[in-house]
Amino acid sequence: MYNSKLENSLLLPDISSRLTDFVGIQLDVGDTRVKSACLIAQDLDVKKVIGADNWQRCFEDDENYSEDLFDLVVPALSFLTYSRLVALMQGNYTDSGMSVEEGALSIDEAKSASTQYRAIGESYLGEVVDFLKAENPSSSASMDKSVLRIRSFGGDEGRGTNGPLNNDAWKNRASY
Repeated sequence: MYNSKLENSLLLPDISSRLTDFVGIQLDVGDTRVKSACLIAQDLDVKKVIGADNWQRCFEDDENYSEDLFDLVVPALSFLTYSRLVALMQGNYTDSGMSVEEGALSIDEAKSASTQYRAIGESYLGEVVDFLKAENPSSSASMDKSVLRIRSFGGDEGRGTNGPLNNDAWKNRASY
């Protein structure tokens, strides 16, 4: 289903064809999948790092548009979109559950490839942050790892912190 509001929120509405400038991608890949991966990359990977104000400067219709900033953001966004695309789109959800197409990468292979493309995207994103800091030293743009990763719990940390558990009663709690 076409959604014009979603389409207008994309920095690169032609992201599917733009990806071919940076990575190998079939031209017949579903545009909806690519655009959804791009939206996730925009919102979670790029906009949080450079800040909403700087993000708006990437759009031509913004009064503070910066072509230099746009040119730096495009490669970062492209690699981060591809990373999200590889990681998220490994199958289809059907009425009988998740199905994976024949010839698709295993989950571990996809995760490894996604991580490699993410690292490239973060390198380009570092150049964007350097540009913004040179332009304005008080810029909120930051490559701080707490911004780059959404926190998840692995089991050895306390609920309110990422520090290790130090309460024996909590460690030895009964399972229900």
